[in-house]
Amino acid sequence: MWRIESPLIQELVQELVAEAEAKGRCQARREDILDLLEIRFGTVPPEISNWLSDISDEPGLRDLYREAALCPDLQAFLNKLSS
Repeated sequence: MWRIESPLIQELVQELVAEAEAKGRCQARREDILDLLEIRFGTVPPEISNWLSDISDEPGLRDLYREAALCPDLQAFLNKLSS
């Protein structure tokens, strides 16, 4: 394994790794939301997946996961998603 000597390059690599990890967490949360909606309500319309793909903040996705778990029906989730 090679070692990076330059502090600037080390910092850039750390930033890239952190960004990739955050993107991975967001993608996993989106998949969790879709799985939960499918378990609760059956087939999930593709537009929900499209809307979720535009959301990249982790707290917002966490809130939507909770909403998916608690909403009474798919329309209530759609209302939350569009607000």
